This record gives sequence, C-alpha cells and structure tokens, in this order.
Amino acid sequence: MNGQNNPFQPTPPDFDKMVWKCPCCKQERTDKYIKVTAHDISQLFGSETGVMFINVKYCVDMPGCKEKAFNREWVINNFLGAFVKDANHKIDVPKP
Repeated sequence: MNGQNNPFQPTPPDFDKMVWKCPCCKQERTDKYIKVTAHDISQLFGSETGVMFINVKYCVDMPGCKEKAFNREWVINNFLGAFVKDANHKIDVPKP
C-alpha cells in the first residue's frame, strides 16, 4: 500500500491510556501502576499442580495491595467465592 495506512493493520494499544481496576483497593489505575501475580489453584479443583492459575492485579505503589495480591487465602476467598456453596464459608486452603 505504498506508505498509506493499512486499514487491516491492528493499532497497537496505548498503554499510557489503559486503565485497570485493582481488585485489592478497588481504585482505577493506569497501566504503569498495575502489576499481575499468578496463583496456582489447580489443587482446589482436584487437578495436578500447574493446570489452573488465577491472575491477580495489584497496585505496585501501594504495599497493602501487594500484600493482599500475594496472600493466597485472600485471593481464593475474594476471587473464587462463586465456587463456594455457602457465601459465608471460607475455603480451606491447602498449603502448597
């Protein structure tokens, strides 16, 4: 297309304008303030380790967010509540 913009070429995302909601503090933050950690949840569903993961976003500049995101019990209780029969029941988290 000789120097013309290709309408079929995807536009790369503008990460400076991307906004994510931190599940730990509930604030919307731009991409540069958000990181992600992964938790292996395979054993909770009877699978072998390394089969199922849950990704958790957190604010890099807020220690409380990072503390929650790396706390396995907090993550399971806050992200997997739909899999618990009783809404008040805490999942018995197996220790890795």
